[in-house]
Amino acid sequence: MDSQVLIVDDDPLIVDLVLQIFADSSHRVFKAANATEAENLVHSENISLIILDWEMPGRSGIDLLRDLKRDRKYKYLPVIMLTSRSDEADVKAGIGAGAFYYLTKPFDKRILMALVDSATNDFKAIRIREQPDPSVIYSCARSSVFEFRTPEEAVELAKWLARMCPDAQGAQLGLQEILVNAIEHGNLGIAYEEKTQLVQKQALYAEMRRRLLIEPYASRRARVTFEKRESSYSFFIEDQGEGFDFDMFLSLTPERAFSEHGRGIAIARYLCFDELDYVAPGNKVHAVIRQKHESRGQSFA
Repeated sequence: MDSQVLIVDDDPLIVDLVLQIFADSSHRVFKAANATEAENLVHSENISLIILDWEMPGRSGIDLLRDLKRDRKYKYLPVIMLTSRSDEADVKAGIGAGAFYYLTKPFDKRILMALVDSATNDFKAIRIREQPDPSVIYSCARSSVFEFRTPEEAVELAKWLARMCPDAQGAQLGLQEILVNAIEHGNLGIAYEEKTQLVQKQALYAEMRRRLLIEPYASRRARVTFEKRESSYSFFIEDQGEGFDFDMFLSLTPERAFSEHGRGIAIARYLCFDELDYVAPGNKVHAVIRQKHESRGQSFA
């Protein structure tokens, strides 16, 4: 079972359509006709993704989203906003409430499945609900340097480094994004438009594996330096790529909210780090988590 998906919509035709789309998938789908039913299911089931209608009788989808995101337990629960409201102001409002994925009605089956895959992959770092208690080794660590070459190494390294931080779940989510980005877009040189084409062809991972075997990519390494300071945790990540136009990815724009990918850095910046600064040309990044971070996550806009 890949994940447990909740579809929230007062239109039974939309609900039936979504159920049909997922009928042959490995996802288990729950349904709710209003915000109250949805909230009860979120609290009682291990929901890993919500497909949420904006406009519903009584409490709207956006109101439900805001209520859920006030609870730290659901801070990292991915939500796909299903709506006919696609103007910039509404999309910004949804992003501010915590909806990083959008799908307009009527929608295409392929796009819905791609968004579900994108959302579950973006938040895969926190699939493990219970983090192990940090060991004495973790608590004693003050600085360390690691080199990594593959996306798989980046993911495992993110898990390890995150256990040194006060919010291990958030740290793992953010670190996984920027470490994998250092390989995918950095060392392997896969640009945004090229990734779009590869994702649509379901060929991204095959292309990454191919490049890891040929020069100049095969010999490239990325490096992460960890430093634990008195009141913060700092991560310096550097790859050997040519860099990228990082400014456009630091914030989640309304137009990119509908894209199948390209929101990971913004999610990491909004949810996981107190500071996230790229250095031109984009192959160096400094991420900081402060020990006192109660205010982080209150506003995504």
